Amino acid sequence: MASLGTLLFFLQCQAIFVFSGFFAAWHWAAWRRRVGLRRIERRGTSRTPYCVDFDRDATRDDADVHLGTRSRRPRHPKVAVVCPVKRFGGETARNWRTQMTSEYGGDLEYVFVAEREADSAVAGFAALMRDMQNEGEVEAEKTGELGAPGTSHVFCRQKKTDTLDAFIGARRARLLVAGSSTSCSQKIHSMLAGALASDEDTTFVLFLDDDIRTHRNTIGVLVRSMTTACVKNKKRKTPFLTNGFPMDLPSRSSPFANYLTFVYHLVLLIAFSQGEVAKNVWGGCMMLRRESLAKDEHGFVTAYKRGGYSDDLILASACDEHDEIVGCPHEAVFPQRLDETQTLRQWWNYVRRQLFVMDTYANDWNRNVNHGMLFVLTYLSLATTVALVLCGAHLFLFVAARVFFFTDDNAKFVRPPPPPTLSFATFFCFALALRAARRMYHDTGKLVAALGDADAFEKVRLIDWKKVALAFFATYAVVPLAAVATLASREVEWAGIRYVKKNGKVTRLESER
Repeated sequence: MASLGTLLFFLQCQAIFVFSGFFAAWHWAAWRRRVGLRRIERRGTSRTPYCVDFDRDATRDDADVHLGTRSRRPRHPKVAVVCPVKRFGGETARNWRTQMTSEYGGDLEYVFVAEREADSAVAGFAALMRDMQNEGEVEAEKTGELGAPGTSHVFCRQKKTDTLDAFIGARRARLLVAGSSTSCSQKIHSMLAGALASDEDTTFVLFLDDDIRTHRNTIGVLVRSMTTACVKNKKRKTPFLTNGFPMDLPSRSSPFANYLTFVYHLVLLIAFSQGEVAKNVWGGCMMLRRESLAKDEHGFVTAYKRGGYSDDLILASACDEHDEIVGCPHEAVFPQRLDETQTLRQWWNYVRRQLFVMDTYANDWNRNVNHGMLFVLTYLSLATTVALVLCGAHLFLFVAARVFFFTDDNAKFVRPPPPPTLSFATFFCFALALRAARRMYHDTGKLVAALGDADAFEKVRLIDWKKVALAFFATYAVVPLAAVATLASREVEWAGIRYVKKNGKVTRLESER
């Protein structure tokens, strides 16, 4: 009994320490989001100097006010937006429209990349181009068929004032069929095909997932980050890449699987909240220099092609190994409506994929980093959830013993359990941590509203935080089991394709049936 008491004491103290860490980290993240919001309020606009205001007279552009004079406006680098696509769902068209609605002042080329022509995303792209043509927004090149793969679609300028035309670059969109991958994940294969297909005079390549909703200033924010020098190890240099992170938005009516997904991102959101720089990379939105891709800088393109599975972890490891800066501006946060048809089976596959990437690697450094993250995540998940179970059992036994067993007749024969002070403290710290997470989400929602998505802030207020608490426990109770399954199995399914890993690399692919 003494050893069990010591174990319980250790687990309680450990859980209190972890939850206190979450409490501090989520409050810190909330503070950083408020800093970002105050910067926008001081500027009087969410736009950067690389953006143009379509909704006001160009002579009163807020970006010019911020810079002082129009002559000081920076040169606008050309940007290619590469978006690997697969299937066409209910929110897909809306997401693509937000991604193609940008106030960036330079030339933009949107390259949507599908695996094969039979994919529903190809037909969806054609339908969207037809709708946009009917609305007078795009027109196909004279030699191309509207909506067909390979056809370049030119965006029409609806405001033709001379002043605006001087600062609004050309807009084009096209769809590319890349074919099936043979030695890496399909997403990486599509990413590289899209980047290679972009114009050679492109300065930056922005990789976007097709299920995120950007705001009008996203590209300008990312370009500003890529062109702003930061200090690292007493040296000033610009970021090697810059990225953002999604903000999941479940509703009160969302299935429990949505909340299980939500709490996994809830912890990761901390690492992307510092503002301007980060250590982590999210593959759903990351901008690199096209020159870095062409020159295979730090060997990451080779790592991609030779069995690469995780586009973001490979890049994060390369940046860490070579002491590169990873940008992550305050404004690079993207509201993401979760699929309300998500099932528990689909969520289990999602968790397996998240852990599968931690057992893939390009070199020894990458392996050590990924396996270290897997070990820490598994250990903390096990430690906190076991502590909550034992503390709950302790509280139950303490109350039950007082009510049912320790009467005057048998009190001298049975020893009562110790007072549950630390058990109460564990649950109290857990509740405080979730309250801090709620504050972080509230402040992030206000920041997103300032960026132009007021609906997102309203949805933040509809999150059921009782479900969040239950989902937090359930998710991190399952993570150790998923980690064991990941290490025991070599296979995983992602978007209908089965991947098999060997020595940290994807070695065999099965095409979708």
